[in-house]
Amino acid sequence: MTRQKQELKPISGKQVNIYACGPTVYNYIHIGNARPICAFDVLRRYLKYRGYNVKYVQNFTDVDDKIIKKSNTAIINIFDFDYQTTINAGYKFLCMDEYNKEWLDFITNSRKGLKPWSGYDFIEGGVANDRVIDTVEDYMIGRITAEQALGQLKYAKPNHLICILNQEIIDKYLKFIGSKELI
Repeated sequence: MTRQKQELKPISGKQVNIYACGPTVYNYIHIGNARPICAFDVLRRYLKYRGYNVKYVQNFTDVDDKIIKKSNTAIINIFDFDYQTTINAGYKFLCMDEYNKEWLDFITNSRKGLKPWSGYDFIEGGVANDRVIDTVEDYMIGRITAEQALGQLKYAKPNHLICILNQEIIDKYLKFIGSKELI
């Protein structure tokens, strides 16, 4: 290293090989885990943009007994969301308590890229998970009608997800409580 700007001269024509250390994955995530991933990805993209053929390899560091032991332990992060205060503050929200026509249209429009969430600050509703996605897809391709889809969905109980689309809500009303290992 000369501490000076130098022209990139690959060993073999336009081929550039990058080997980078990856994240240590056995413990809580922190900003240091993301930095090398982002930095080397930006470098890879820039080199490709400049016409280089890039071979990018990234490892997962410290794979040993410590990681194997930790990988058998699930960790859940616990947050408190002040739902009612958020609503009372006048934020625009959409709540879909059941799998109904409104929910079906929302999911299908989302999958079509129409962004039905635009204009909302947060949304609560059932997830289009493995239990219901086949029904949604059958409806989208015209294999079944909306009525048939809703007939199938009435037997599935929604597992709710809250999607917060407004950073201000996250900053003011979502509080990290802690983390817990699940046994």
